[in-house]
Amino acid sequence: MVEHSSDKRKVPGPIPGARTASLKFRSTQHKMQIFFSKKGLELKKVQIVAQEDKIKVLQKEAADAAGVSYDWHDNFGYEEATRQAEIELESLAKLRREIKDGKIIEPEEQNQKVAIGTTVKLLLGEKEAEFTIGAYGETDPSNGLISYTSPLANNLLEMHVGDSKTISLGNRQVIITIKSILPPSYKYINVVMKG
Repeated sequence: MVEHSSDKRKVPGPIPGARTASLKFRSTQHKMQIFFSKKGLELKKVQIVAQEDKIKVLQKEAADAAGVSYDWHDNFGYEEATRQAEIELESLAKLRREIKDGKIIEPEEQNQKVAIGTTVKLLLGEKEAEFTIGAYGETDPSNGLISYTSPLANNLLEMHVGDSKTISLGNRQVIITIKSILPPSYKYINVVMKG
């Protein structure tokens, strides 16, 4: 439960079905909706091309290992290249599903509640911290960028300045308190666009 400082009422914290920055996070069989920034989607497409190239190389290695006589029986080189290609094919299928299931979002320029694109300054237990909430796959720890799918960011979504709640972080309970929320123009746009 989140306690709003202005009226001390308790409201549910972010859960599947919560709204943020006019986006609805839905759970489909406990699966969170995927939201990409335009840049994030471009990067995901580059990953797919790289993955396809990797698979082609592995398939060629398997063919070369089999030789002209297609000797695949008891052929370690062939078996290993084939096994690696199968693993990489599974990764490629996952990347393609993510794009197929994902939606492109434009973070709303607002500082009223924690959402994708906002930067939040908070107390994490007794320690001050600052995090910028990124879209799917957008992480850059050196710049404080964490994806909305991370456990911490997911707990922060929908909170307002002054809100506090207890969350599980690792194997301990920690109280988080929102000190300030800054719009996407503060940090998110620069961090994501430079990456």
